[in-house]
Amino acid sequence: MATPTYPSGARGSQSTATVANAIPLDIRRRYDLSDQIIWKEYIDAPLLTILSTRAQKQTTADPVFKALEDGWPTMGGSLTTNTSLTDTAFTIASASTYIQAGDIIHFPQNQTNNSNSASSDIMGENCIVQSVTGTSVTVSRANGAGGSNTSGVTDSTGSGLSFILIGNAFKEGSAAPEGLSDKLQYESNQVQIFRETWEVTNTLNAMTLVGGKDEPRLARKARKKFMREIERAFLFGQNRTVMVGTKPKRYTRGVLSFLTEAQTEDSTLGLPAHTAWSAANDLVTGNETARTWKVGDVSDEDNWGPKILTKGFEAIYRKGNMDKVGICGAGFMTEVQNMLWKYVRMEPMQDLFGMKVLTLDFLHGRLQLIQHREFSLQSAYNHDCLILDMPYFSYKFLPGRDVKVETAIQLPGEDTVQNGLIAEIGLGHNFWESHSYVTGMTNTT
Repeated sequence: MATPTYPSGARGSQSTATVANAIPLDIRRRYDLSDQIIWKEYIDAPLLTILSTRAQKQTTADPVFKALEDGWPTMGGSLTTNTSLTDTAFTIASASTYIQAGDIIHFPQNQTNNSNSASSDIMGENCIVQSVTGTSVTVSRANGAGGSNTSGVTDSTGSGLSFILIGNAFKEGSAAPEGLSDKLQYESNQVQIFRETWEVTNTLNAMTLVGGKDEPRLARKARKKFMREIERAFLFGQNRTVMVGTKPKRYTRGVLSFLTEAQTEDSTLGLPAHTAWSAANDLVTGNETARTWKVGDVSDEDNWGPKILTKGFEAIYRKGNMDKVGICGAGFMTEVQNMLWKYVRMEPMQDLFGMKVLTLDFLHGRLQLIQHREFSLQSAYNHDCLILDMPYFSYKFLPGRDVKVETAIQLPGEDTVQNGLIAEIGLGHNFWESHSYVTGMTNTT
């Protein structure tokens, strides 16, 4: 068959390149080009979504904001010195701030550091406070009977017998005791100015484009980027202020810094103590003074097994509400699924706060687990989880400075259309001991 002089067909041999006396095929083709632009998107900001859904937005009258904290009165402690059966002088840190004459101190019998082998009274021992000066507390032993109490508690090592206050007792017609006073504490953070701008030339704005004008598309893209920037700052930001010339630039503190950064208690200023992680301070395997649990090798049941996990969630739920939210990476959810499916009731994924949430019911509380893309997409955080007591977080903004659109902000004479977003906002946070951070998984699936 002879080769046709004029070949045809979309996949024919006609060149699509520009050649002399020929019109390239691609110029003539009428593509079925959609007028809709498909957005590759997902939930970018679970933390912002929850704060907005729960109406936890609050105004602040100053760029630096403080939230006062007040807790339960101190109702117990431990001795700081050795004690025998006949000792009536105890040393207790800060005793004069919460112990008074007439108070009853109860020492449980079943303490591991109770060195009185003859102690068999499971009731423990009660002592009546006679006087308090500074850290020195004078008591009557054996529920005020005095003398030696063979079934009482002793501590020969000075490791600190624990006690609780169980009220007080006064005689008939007694005078009122001196009132105790305390100081409030506070947590502090500050707002940060966020800005995002998009721009199109007036020439582009005048053109007819498939998919519509470019300005609305860029506006939508800028809003999504703006939301993710705020979300990341609320997660990973660190509190700092720098001077740029004569004007301050403020950075808001995020959740991770709030939970992990050390803060020395200052009774004069009212700052509560925050303990940084160390092996000795670990939330689960240490003395529980830090809020971080570093898991380690998850293939070892001593690190990531039913027993340690039960202990871990006991520590996580020891303070605060019994319902908490977990913001985690996909890798953390995988390890939870691999280890817990036999032991913990997992409710099917449900829509909550406009997102898919996995609910786990533990003996100690309920955890609503949300996979956060910002964690999943970062290998360093993929196996981590922030466990948050959400009522103690808030979205703070200066009056009139919540997220808003600025229009026509191009300079005079510029042949462009420039619009933008601006917000002066920050993360409010309180009750440090009610939140936790699970990290440090190794040998993961």
